[in-house]
Amino acid sequence: MGIQSIVMKKESDFNKAMIYDDNCPLCRCYTNVFVKTGLLKKENRIAFSELDTTAVSIDWNRARHEIPLIDMDTSYVEYGIDALVTVLQQKFSLIRPIMKIKPINWFFRKLYKLVSYNRRIIVASVHKGNCGFDCRPDFNYNYRLLLLLLLLVITNIFLIAFTTIMHLPATLIYGSLIAPLLFILLHRKETSNLELSVHYGIIGVMASFLLFLTACIQNFLLGIFPIVLCVGSGIIITIVVQQMIRRIRFIKNDRINEMQ
Repeated sequence: MGIQSIVMKKESDFNKAMIYDDNCPLCRCYTNVFVKTGLLKKENRIAFSELDTTAVSIDWNRARHEIPLIDMDTSYVEYGIDALVTVLQQKFSLIRPIMKIKPINWFFRKLYKLVSYNRRIIVASVHKGNCGFDCRPDFNYNYRLLLLLLLLVITNIFLIAFTTIMHLPATLIYGSLIAPLLFILLHRKETSNLELSVHYGIIGVMASFLLFLTACIQNFLLGIFPIVLCVGSGIIITIVVQQMIRRIRFIKNDRINEMQ
């Protein structure tokens, strides 16, 4: 009985609730993984849209940018990286000592902010339902621009790999993808143009990765190059068009929500 009591106490020690943005597919995904892996109780995964804001005391403005983790026994709240470290250290005991290393801590905090400020535009999921608390992150110009630059770097890496494998001049590909992006950025210095550029950049990463994948398959199957090229091009065009339609809907829906 003594051993059983110790085990039961250990299992019930982690009595913390995580409040997540249920209109963010990234937030839904990783909090659901926490539940499935036993890091978080199912009933302690609470969506902002289901939350009674009068029942808990947290920094609501901070909660829009850093996911809150509430201790159900003491009401102590941790946010963002600190909250994730507390959850993950249940299975990865070394994560907290590692996060105390200043360069590593700095890097992951900046990475967290990059994802958090851009979380809705990355996946571009249309807002569903009315949320009692508006948990949309603020627009942060620096992190939005940083995301765009990162997307450009990733796109260029895939394009360089593609042109190398296919023995093509890189300027042919760069002109078709980067020139429109630069036009959007330089035509008018407005927030909306930066938003459009980020959407374009995300689609560019997808398209460049698929081009690279097509080149790899073509290189492996030398004898049927025309088939690989035709099928690959068809898939890329289909995905790009689908993404454009989905992101246009996202932009329209986002503007409607801002006007309400």
